[in-house]
Amino acid sequence: MSEAGYGVNQLMRWDIDGGIGWGEDQDVWNPVHFVRMLDALKATA
Repeated sequence: MSEAGYGVNQLMRWDIDGGIGWGEDQDVWNPVHFVRMLDALKATA
């Protein structure tokens, strides 16, 4: 799905105003931003 990045797809269920909806949640990260976020998560305060 992602030609120049990291992609993640999940099947999601939403409960909205008493109704149920199903769909796909797509998340695509730029490789440089993805590495920066991983480094930030690994850093200790």
